[in-house]
Amino acid sequence: MTTAENATFILGCGMLNETDYYVMYKLREDGGKELFKIKASEVVLYDVLEDNEQPYYEIVKTSPISQTVKKLYIPKNSITQSFDLSLQ
Repeated sequence: MTTAENATFILGCGMLNETDYYVMYKLREDGGKELFKIKASEVVLYDVLEDNEQPYYEIVKTSPISQTVKKLYIPKNSITQSFDLSLQ
């Protein structure tokens, strides 16, 4: 059985105590926004969304023993693989 919990968020990145986190706002049912963070090492990134699609996060339970997979879906080309440091 697979279940998922989705959240809409504004994505940021932060560092605290030498641990990298993704920091997001989760929309609550009452219309409020709740700040939460997850360790970057616990998330699988999927850069598959089109520019007009909203990034989202889901927790997928893969077994009844509470084993979960945390997935973060972001727009294509969001991950930079190389940088041009020239001043030209």
